[in-house]
Amino acid sequence: MAVKPIGRDLEFLVDLNRRCCKIEMWDKPNKLGKFKVDSYDDKVKLTIKEIRHIFDIVYRNPDLMAYPTCSMFGFSTVIQVYDVKKRKKILSFAHTQLLESYSQEKLIPYLKRPENKRRAADCGLNIDKLVEDHLPWSY
Repeated sequence: MAVKPIGRDLEFLVDLNRRCCKIEMWDKPNKLGKFKVDSYDDKVKLTIKEIRHIFDIVYRNPDLMAYPTCSMFGFSTVIQVYDVKKRKKILSFAHTQLLESYSQEKLIPYLKRPENKRRAADCGLNIDKLVEDHLPWSY
C-alpha cells in the first residue's frame, strides 16, 4: 500500500540530505550576481542499508521519484529524490558518496523500476535517457 512521505520516511530523507548536500551561496563578482551552488562532501559515504532504504521509501510513496542528474557544474553524477506533488527536491547525493565497493551501476535497477519511470514520465523526464546520460559517469 502506498503512503505519503511523512513521518520517519521524510525525516530520514531530509536528515540524509543535510549530511550529503550543502548549499553554498556564491557571491563572486560576475555578471550573474549571487547564486546558490550545491556542494557534496566526498567524506560522507552512504551505506548499502541507507541506499536500499532511500529507494524503498521512493517505491512506497507515490509522490516521490528518484532520477540521475549532474551537480551544478557537471562534475559529478547526482541522484535526486523529488516530491512530484510539492515540486521540491528532498534528497540529493553524489556518486562520490557511494562506497567504493558499491558501483553506480547498482543504482540502475532502482531507478528503472516501473513505478519510478512512470512518475518521472508524468513530470516529463525519461529515466532511460537520464540513466544513459549520467550513469556510469565521473569527471
